[in-house]
Amino acid sequence: MLTGFDKNFKKWPIKVRLSLFIVLLSTFFLFTMYHFIHSSLHSSLSQVQRDFVYDRLHMLHAIIEENPNYLQVIQADVEWEVENVMFPHYYLRFIDESGRVVFETRGMNKILPQQWFPAPPKKFDSYRKDTVRLANNGRYFLLQSDSMIPSRDKRKLTIQIALDVNTAVKIDEKNNFKIILIAISQILLLPVIIFLVIRKVIKPLDELVQVAEHISCNRLTERADPKEWPIEIERLAVTFNAMLDRLEDSLARLSHFAANLAHEIRTPINILMGEAEVALMHDMEPEDYKKVLESSVDECARLSRLVNNLLFLARAENPASHIERTVFDPVEEIEDLYTLYAPMAEEKGAKFSCHGRALLSGDPLLFRRAISNLLLNALNYSPPGVEVNIVVREAGDQSLEIVVSDTGFGIPQEKLPWIFNRLYRGDSSHLLNASGAGLGLSLVKAVMDLHGGSVSVVSELEVGTTFTLHFPNQPAGKVAAAG
Repeated sequence: MLTGFDKNFKKWPIKVRLSLFIVLLSTFFLFTMYHFIHSSLHSSLSQVQRDFVYDRLHMLHAIIEENPNYLQVIQADVEWEVENVMFPHYYLRFIDESGRVVFETRGMNKILPQQWFPAPPKKFDSYRKDTVRLANNGRYFLLQSDSMIPSRDKRKLTIQIALDVNTAVKIDEKNNFKIILIAISQILLLPVIIFLVIRKVIKPLDELVQVAEHISCNRLTERADPKEWPIEIERLAVTFNAMLDRLEDSLARLSHFAANLAHEIRTPINILMGEAEVALMHDMEPEDYKKVLESSVDECARLSRLVNNLLFLARAENPASHIERTVFDPVEEIEDLYTLYAPMAEEKGAKFSCHGRALLSGDPLLFRRAISNLLLNALNYSPPGVEVNIVVREAGDQSLEIVVSDTGFGIPQEKLPWIFNRLYRGDSSHLLNASGAGLGLSLVKAVMDLHGGSVSVVSELEVGTTFTLHFPNQPAGKVAAAG
């Protein structure tokens, strides 16, 4: 039963839960405060009344001991108060050891019978429990008793004194009524006030929900405006807006990627279909059919490379992907690639150079793939006579950098943020070979991500471009001095 309530309570609106919690907590503290104040006032009034009774009893003891005619003295004082005061401040009664009333204030027997009074304590200073009774005249009295044996006649005398505390009791009753009235008002009004305040405070959350409800693929530009919101909700809104920025950017990249992918796939498919249709429509010589098949194989190979590259990029983005590291000489791999691309470089009049010497811990095949794509990028986006220089150098903290620079056309600054996106290609007017799919730099970034590194680029139009591959966390002793 309680578990079910607990589960349902967790689903209650925050406004209701906070209101209930604050009301219960404030009610508890207010009642505690009221009780403390009321108890303090009551205790103070009671102490004043108790002190008066004790002082009066002390005085009576002294009169009885020192004055043989104590009854006349006390009677004169009491009678004066009865005659001159509508409600005497206190009533007094003396009872001898036989139970006979020796003296009492006029009319006391009618309103305060002697059996109402508590028994006298054994000692004068002993603890006395307060006894408050509603007398027959409609007023409240504090009743106390005491006993003494006068040294003069050695007969026990019981003293009963009744102090009028009607004013104090009425004050107590009024205070109790006020406390009850305040408590009822609090129970009725406080939840409403707190609920309205909390609803006002968390209204930005409702506005944030409204913004979220309007978000769709076609309305990713919606944003929350947290300028006048509480700082906690403002932080949530800023994070929410940042998430929308990332989603909008990712959707834009995805749309761009989908459009480019469709274009890249459509081109070879159209070529395949066109050549096949021509071959079917016309009788051709065997050599012509052979050329059609060779062209088809080239286009299929292009599609295969595109698919393989996309699969590689997808695997590289998987957090569970890892590489088999070995220690190798990156300069040797670079020189092998120089040899591989020598014919293409000779055709374009390009010059290759490499400086530095170091050992690298990583995957040699992936390293070759990254450098190969950068070399192809330099050759394709550069004028004849381009110079490509690669430097292997230490970067501190056991890290290594491979710097690939060329003297090509350069890349416009506004395009630099996009060049590592999939299927992105630069200015095709500068391309030596337009058959690329625009995945080269994406593959470079994927290789660096797999190595836990990074790639950065600096470029200036008509001056050239420099790519820096940063390989961190190289094992101690693996990085040698550049030579």
